[in-house]
Amino acid sequence: MRIQYSSSMNNAEIRKYYLFQALHSAEFFGPVIAVFWMSHGLSMTQIMLLQSSYAIATVFLELPTGAFADRFGKKISLSIGLLSAALGMFFYGMSGQYWQFLLSEIVIAFGYSFISGADSAFIHEILKQQGREQEFSKVEGRARSLGYFTRAVCYLFSGLIATFSLSLTLIATGVSNLLSFFVTLTFAKHVETEPRHENTNYLQIIKDGVSLTLRTPEVLMLTVFFACFNSIVHINMWFSQPYMQFIGIPVIYFGFVASGFNVLNVVASSVIDKIEAFAKSRIFALLVAASVVSLFLLTTVPSMAMLPLFGVLISTLTISQVTVTRRVLGLIPSERAATVISFQNLIRRFTYALIGPLFGLAADQLGIIWALRINMLALIAFFGLFLLFKSRSIRTAIASQEVA
Repeated sequence: MRIQYSSSMNNAEIRKYYLFQALHSAEFFGPVIAVFWMSHGLSMTQIMLLQSSYAIATVFLELPTGAFADRFGKKISLSIGLLSAALGMFFYGMSGQYWQFLLSEIVIAFGYSFISGADSAFIHEILKQQGREQEFSKVEGRARSLGYFTRAVCYLFSGLIATFSLSLTLIATGVSNLLSFFVTLTFAKHVETEPRHENTNYLQIIKDGVSLTLRTPEVLMLTVFFACFNSIVHINMWFSQPYMQFIGIPVIYFGFVASGFNVLNVVASSVIDKIEAFAKSRIFALLVAASVVSLFLLTTVPSMAMLPLFGVLISTLTISQVTVTRRVLGLIPSERAATVISFQNLIRRFTYALIGPLFGLAADQLGIIWALRINMLALIAFFGLFLLFKSRSIRTAIASQEVA
């Protein structure tokens, strides 16, 4: 049996989903987190180890939590994830030692893994129930846009909160996650549209999700693009603060600049459906081109005037995530949606954990400008290989059809 959503109920769920994303995205610690760590005596090596620990934890947790969402429901998964994230933030804010920070990172990774994939799959299923599946990019884009707008506003207050207490920025973020948790409790309970045997277990769900990705060429190519493109571009977000120091911007203004990045992302996120309609099959080439041009200008003319280009880079990450997710969800059964999306996020985080330290080493040895240049070259090389892989896959598929 499944719940049939009325039109009014469907719209109410969408509004609640927007509120969930806004509160879940409210973050106060971003612009000052490095200062928080260093105030407790952490070295850059220890800071990077914390990030590696978070990435490794999510790699191990991503698929089991995605399978949990597919087995027990996205609503339950989102609620568990937000409550765990809130507790992790509270503990982080009250901590002062490295092992406590490490434990907090793992608890937060546990929580966010329950949210990853389940959120997009949840809203996609609601739209699918009403025959509005084609609106996914528009609805998800608006939700992400609202989330980034919330974050941009929060960043404006980060510096002010930090003047009272750096720890308070983490605790305030925990409060936002807790409020988002209460919103998920109001979501309609959701039963999957496809029948499922009660003896279905996690390992079988994970196996089926991975198998589905590997045996569906288009899903596999989308997974490869998402993992590599988002990993390479996301690394530049860690370079934005050293870049601002390089061009002489005082740290006190970092929060305002970070807020500006998110405002640009808000604009891009709100028109994802229009960007997709304009670019069509060339959407991924457009995203790569925008990223490469941004990195080229940032490294060729380093100045305050180039700072908005970091906002462009963030926007390409959001657009690629929504676009890839929409296409994947249109190719797979809904009862495997969270698992497949979680598998994609697992590959992305594994790729990020693998290449991140290499770019960090480049920044330490060659400086921030050359690190950005190397990132640009890596992006060009990846997309060239991706196009080659895609072309060969298409030729193989055509040859198989001709033989058949």
